[in-house]
Amino acid sequence: MPDVEQATERTHLVPRLAPDKRLGAVQQDADAGSTISSYVTKEEQLLSATSIGERLPYNDYTTIDWLHDLVKDSYRARSIHALNGVRGVLASAFESGQGWIAAALIGVLTACVAFCVDIAEATVSDWKLGYCRTNVFSNRDNCCTNRHPLGTAKVNLGENCADWHMWTNDYWKAFGIFVGFALAFGTISASFTMLTKSTLPTAAPGHGDKPQSSINAGDQGVVGKSMYLAAGSGIPEIKTILSGFVIPHFLDLKVLVIKAIGAVFAVATGMCLGKEGPFVHISTCVAYLVGMLFPKYNENGRKMRELLSAGCSAGLSVAFGAPIGGVLFSYEEISTYFPRKVLWRAFLCSLFAAMVLKALNPTGTGKLVLFETNYGVSYSPMHYLIFVLLGIAGGLFGGVFCKANFLWSKSFRKYSIIKEHPVFEVFLVVLVTGLLQYPNPVTREPGDTIIKNLLADCRGTSKGWVCQQEATDDKGKYIGWLVHGTLVKLVLTTITFGCKVPSGIIIPALDAGAFFGRLIGQWVTSISPGVFAMVGAAAFLAGVSRMTISLCVIMFELTGELEYIVPHMIAILVAKWVADALEKESVYDLAQTVLGHPFLDADHAMSLVQRTQELVECLIPPRQTMQDIIVDVPKENKVSRRTLVEKLDKLKQRGLMDAGLVLIQNGMLQGYLAEGELDFGLNQLGKHWDLTSPIRLLGDGEDGEFDLSMFVDRTPLTICAKAPMEYLVEMFGKLGLRYICVLEEGSGKLVGVVIKKRLVHAIDWERDGSVPEDVFCKFAAANMLVPCLPAPLPVKWLKGLGIHDILGVIKVDDWDYIHTAIFADEVCRSGLQGPSASLTTGYSFAIPPILEFGSRQLQQRFLPDLLLGKKRICIAITEPEAGSDVAGIQTTASKTADGKHYVVNGTKKWITNGIWSSYATMAVRTSGPGPAGLSLLLVPLLDYPGVSMRHIKVAGHLTSGTTFIGLDEVKVPVENLIGEEGQGMRYIMTNFNHERLTIAIGATRQARVALAAAFEYCMQREAFGKTLMEQPVVRHRLAKAGALLESQWAWIEQFVYQMTKLTKAEADVELGGLTALAKAQAGIVLDECARCAVLLFGGNGFTTTGRGEIAERIYREVPGARVPGGSEDVMLDLAVRQLVKNYKSKTKLLERPKGSSKL
Repeated sequence: MPDVEQATERTHLVPRLAPDKRLGAVQQDADAGSTISSYVTKEEQLLSATSIGERLPYNDYTTIDWLHDLVKDSYRARSIHALNGVRGVLASAFESGQGWIAAALIGVLTACVAFCVDIAEATVSDWKLGYCRTNVFSNRDNCCTNRHPLGTAKVNLGENCADWHMWTNDYWKAFGIFVGFALAFGTISASFTMLTKSTLPTAAPGHGDKPQSSINAGDQGVVGKSMYLAAGSGIPEIKTILSGFVIPHFLDLKVLVIKAIGAVFAVATGMCLGKEGPFVHISTCVAYLVGMLFPKYNENGRKMRELLSAGCSAGLSVAFGAPIGGVLFSYEEISTYFPRKVLWRAFLCSLFAAMVLKALNPTGTGKLVLFETNYGVSYSPMHYLIFVLLGIAGGLFGGVFCKANFLWSKSFRKYSIIKEHPVFEVFLVVLVTGLLQYPNPVTREPGDTIIKNLLADCRGTSKGWVCQQEATDDKGKYIGWLVHGTLVKLVLTTITFGCKVPSGIIIPALDAGAFFGRLIGQWVTSISPGVFAMVGAAAFLAGVSRMTISLCVIMFELTGELEYIVPHMIAILVAKWVADALEKESVYDLAQTVLGHPFLDADHAMSLVQRTQELVECLIPPRQTMQDIIVDVPKENKVSRRTLVEKLDKLKQRGLMDAGLVLIQNGMLQGYLAEGELDFGLNQLGKHWDLTSPIRLLGDGEDGEFDLSMFVDRTPLTICAKAPMEYLVEMFGKLGLRYICVLEEGSGKLVGVVIKKRLVHAIDWERDGSVPEDVFCKFAAANMLVPCLPAPLPVKWLKGLGIHDILGVIKVDDWDYIHTAIFADEVCRSGLQGPSASLTTGYSFAIPPILEFGSRQLQQRFLPDLLLGKKRICIAITEPEAGSDVAGIQTTASKTADGKHYVVNGTKKWITNGIWSSYATMAVRTSGPGPAGLSLLLVPLLDYPGVSMRHIKVAGHLTSGTTFIGLDEVKVPVENLIGEEGQGMRYIMTNFNHERLTIAIGATRQARVALAAAFEYCMQREAFGKTLMEQPVVRHRLAKAGALLESQWAWIEQFVYQMTKLTKAEADVELGGLTALAKAQAGIVLDECARCAVLLFGGNGFTTTGRGEIAERIYREVPGARVPGGSEDVMLDLAVRQLVKNYKSKTKLLERPKGSSKL
């Protein structure tokens, strides 16, 4: 037997490998070799013969594979250390030092950029007040003192400065000039930001971390959501990138330049924002651009993110002159991966940034400390209560701000005029800011000057406006300005953060805290009010950002006050606790939510899954999805090219880009082939083989074979389906995986795959209680909203819009109610009506009346956008008073005197999808009482004058967007009338059959899910020494509910069959009453099955988390099936009345006419 080497710490991570025979076989074809070399790096080609396989450069908006990049870097390092002679020594030395060289270079370049921004911002900001006669590009301080950048400080305060020329001494003229300049600067900043608009891909191969210049011009992908790369602070996006996701072009040179220019003009407006957050983005851009110069970082996503983490620290270092605080900020707030070597390089990077900035001396003071204070007195224990009070106030400010800003972003910025014209929003915010801040002598100044003024120690030599006011006996007006400043900062910061300009939150929060602290200091005279302003500033920023250690160090470095570290610690911790009680997430986390980037916050995700007690199996994709992504590889290890092409097409339709194919043999996992590599292999390498060539996926290839096995990861990490969800979160969070394969307990067979994005989406949906807008967009893009319409489909309209089939399988001409029933059943397979209702309800029930009764002009105006899903619509029938009594509707629509408009007044309630809808198919009263006075009107909703909407919280259907709509003098063109006046009741009734049948199908599916969950639970749960299923009473309960369920489903199938054989007119007459009865019975069956499930689950059945969660949720949704579409009692009564009506009409046909023969 060969000797087995004992493993030691010196053993190679991966054994040395034989030359790559498979890749060599491919490269025998010169064209194929050239193709591989142009896409795959040399380091990746070295991995082709290993069990982990090769990787292409990461796609845009996908996840990097941290483990793969770790091994890849090991191969690169070993190849360098294997070199001999002087060349090997030099290469090894450079290999060891290039990280330090890069870090130092990042610090130097970041400081240079920060110097330019600081100088430009100070000058531009002062232009609102006047200009320097001696040098128009000089700011007020430099013009009036002997302080100059690149020089040493001189003591000359220049209080009476003849060189500085004010535009005017008239208050109101100065006010107007100030606001005018601010509006101009805001427009310039926002316009520059618009240049960085980027559309993120949803399912297109890209080049991820590769520089823009290397992208082939022909690469175009399917586009997704848009974002402005230079807007905001950039911190949420950087956190996303550092967690392992790729956001294309976010760190490019173009973004850096525009971010810097935009920050200059944005801060110069006087808006409640700072340039400190953008400095973090700028420093990260510099780190990225420097990293692209070093092979170690250029081709390795993991190593690049190490360098980016180090580069982030330079941003805060130059922003506040706080090198240690910058390092801690990167560690505490931004980075998800921060090993010791990153800490050391961040330390060096921050050090060089601070050294160079001090040498450049942008403030002209010659000091790194921005707001140097020297109060000369210490605090006493009695002051601890004041520091706690400041902490409470800071926490309240932070919690209120986070909630208010989140609601503002979700509401105000949804208006189309704001959403589509972000420069206009900036214009409005600047205008409001100027009007509110200029009257206050303190808020009139730039943000950093405000802090400097409020931290002043009036017992010393300071003679500013603040000290002058505190020296007077009557401080009433001064205290009023302090209160005004605190409140104005809260309001303005709320509406400003999130505008499409470069902006940070740090300075505004510090300003607000300094105002409040100075205010408190007016009643505590034992020490300088500046002390409380300083501590209050830290408390308010802690409440907003939830920073702790890094903030405490930043405040020390910012002010130079080592004595007050303990008060800072007290205020910061109290502020964090109070803010967490009001709102769990910081402003950066909420911004992450608004932006919608796939960021996995491991700590937050863990706290969620610990409450739910979920198992990994709950994230296993549906069976059809698994069939689409599994490749059963035969013994010869080859599959047909056609099979892989079909699989790739289905992957692209899903739009995740991080997905891939799972290779199995005899049910056992053999490997994983990512979508990007599969696409490259089929469409790039595949050009060199004919279409009939089989493709090798496993085993050693032979010369001339079409071999993709070098791209297969044959060591995918796995997890048991019954493992707690905590395991999955830890593996994704700590190991940085792209995917994990899920194996069946006991057999070890593959049952599912979980990709990182799927886990992120599950966490986000659970937190938000809503389905993201992009899910609707994906359904619309795939034409999967069309099946919601009643069969037969509007073929002419669909074909005119380019829709000829559903998923390339069923032609729209062939679609019937059997297909509709399958669709309605499948979208409710989760057991919850909310997600499906959020997508389908408006489309299903609001569009058919327009199709059937709307005028040609009305159809042409609205149907294209509605059918393609570009606009959303809802059906608005029910009202607070009328409820299911349609004939009792009270909302009125009266014509104007000129007859050109209807004026609509009234309310609508319980309107599903209303909160997102641009239009409503609305029942209104156009004439007298009763059914004859009803009409249908297409009413605009979103952003329309007179329309108000608010979300209604209901017991079930949490994500369906249930809405209350208020209508106050809403003018609607008469052309929006659907059909004829007075025919509304008839139109509504013909629409009800489709609505009630689909509700019945969904409710029956929910009943099946509840009963199936209870059945499975009873098979496993043991009580009194045996499983529940062995108890006769349990079997009896299941049988009773099961009989109802199967009878109901058989009845629905009968309905569906009849719908395929009857015309719509016949179905409306023959099945109208029976459909109402089926809908009512479906609610009864769901109630029985849900109650059965809850009882069998026991305590788990009325717990909102854990094993019985699905039963509890379905039981909560029972009223959602029994009330909407017509309450149960109304449906039962309607069914009998309709049957009586049909009975009378048919028996009348059998009556013998008078005088006719008896025969």
